Amino acid sequence: MTAGQVASRKEVEAFLAETEFSGYQEVPLPHGMSVPGQSRKERADQVFSMDVSGRSVLDVGTSYGVFPYEAISRGAARAVGLEPNPRSYAVAKRVSELHGGRWEIRQARVEELGADESFDVVLFLNVLHHVTDPVEAVRRLLRVCNETMVIEFCRPDDPEYLEHLARPGTRVTSVTRWRARAKSLMLRPVLNRIPAMAVANWEYHRTFYFSPAAFDNLFRLHLGFFDEISFARSVTGKRRVVAHCRVRPT
Repeated sequence: MTAGQVASRKEVEAFLAETEFSGYQEVPLPHGMSVPGQSRKERADQVFSMDVSGRSVLDVGTSYGVFPYEAISRGAARAVGLEPNPRSYAVAKRVSELHGGRWEIRQARVEELGADESFDVVLFLNVLHHVTDPVEAVRRLLRVCNETMVIEFCRPDDPEYLEHLARPGTRVTSVTRWRARAKSLMLRPVLNRIPAMAVANWEYHRTFYFSPAAFDNLFRLHLGFFDEISFARSVTGKRRVVAHCRVRPT
């Protein structure tokens, strides 16, 4: 297979047979096949609610690269996925190659991007709650974003957050999970109205949580990163929000 050439059916079948997948992302492959995993089609429709035709797209924490695939499929001129995890990177890289290298996959983090690089659209999906400094993380993305940043974040009434907050360091039981969901339901009316932020006690996987009002007050009003933000409940069905943020010109 040469650069720019789509892989043969035999090559795709060999890749599927020889590779172990996490099941996190389903990604279409040539000849009607796909990487097995959760479908992200509905999520991609929400993320790419804007027109990306002719634009450049960066996906941070791309996993197997389904969003760069979707960007190119929707007419983007260029798409790059960043994935620091070596196993996920290897799969994403091979998926791109099987498609003829129509998008780029790099084993890198945002801070490793060159100073001369820029993208019209930057995706930061299901990542913000993993970082220990959300302001610095978004500031770094602003350095390479020209137009729109799409950020998915977790709300303070996320039951997964409340499960671990109730009993730090202990195993989550069915009772703990039920109580967390009940508390989530009680908190929602309040958190729909006030700018609340929360800090988790679960190392790595969950750190900062925002109500939409808190996100808007912090990143638009106080820091001035964005001119306008529109919010929508994430189609994942979890207590997450997708924010389409129009970058303020510098």
